[in-house]
Amino acid sequence: MNDDDELDVLCVACDSEGRVPQATAAVLGGVAQTVVWGRGCRWCKGTGRRAGLHPPV
Repeated sequence: MNDDDELDVLCVACDSEGRVPQATAAVLGGVAQTVVWGRGCRWCKGTGRRAGLHPPV
């Protein structure tokens, strides 16, 4: 393996989906509801993978 090779691991913060659920209170059609929408994962920047697998030497 070269030093230029990069090993990625799956992001555990978003389960490798690149987005995390965000619950928000909203009024739709005059009825108060909880709306869940996805926002980009701040840990993996929306890729679903994180750099930094450091195997033991």
